[in-house]
Amino acid sequence: YTLSLHDALPISSAVAASAAGSGFKVRMAETNSVYGGGKLGISDTLGAALWGIDVMFTLAYAGWLGINFHGGGSSRYSPIARSSSDAFEPRPLYYAMLFFAYAGRGSLVPVQQQRTSSVRAFAVRGSDGERRVVLINKDLSQNARVRVNTTGRKATILRLTAPSVESKTSITFGGASVEQNGQWAPRLTESAPVESDRLSVELPATSAAVIQIHAE
Repeated sequence: YTLSLHDALPISSAVAASAAGSGFKVRMAETNSVYGGGKLGISDTLGAALWGIDVMFTLAYAGWLGINFHGGGSSRYSPIARSSSDAFEPRPLYYAMLFFAYAGRGSLVPVQQQRTSSVRAFAVRGSDGERRVVLINKDLSQNARVRVNTTGRKATILRLTAPSVESKTSITFGGASVEQNGQWAPRLTESAPVESDRLSVELPATSAAVIQIHAE
């Protein structure tokens, strides 16, 4: 299955442009990975989380106001679902929403990216001036080494990972999973130097990362 919306970007940009002419913003009212409640082994896995990050940043970059993921109950694609013990728990798509909420604060800016079929990149300028780069490696087996040309002194990296793309549990963001009460705080933050206005990042297969670039 595909995790990319690269080919959909021209369409989503055209829709946003048409809406802007009317003075309104366009919003994706209801969507998810597979229609009809989702599909086992796809909608309830890390793969769906990577897809969710991709679709949210793609639509945001195209100028859409927002997106509503369909869910509820115990549906396979629901971000929050009822477990067998009658408790509510975060599912993989919830991690995509958490990632976007953490990394997407601010304005998206254009990225000059060498086109690849597996790695997606987005850049955000925060309201506080902080710069963030979002990377998504959708390749099922190949790691990627990504070179980011930027100014700054150092960067910190938070990763979204799991044992495999088919993982339904053991998903972490910043080395921490979301607790059943919804609490989350990163436990593992990597540091990387920016040398000669260049930052090199290793991006494992089927994973995502947010790089926060610091001026000092």
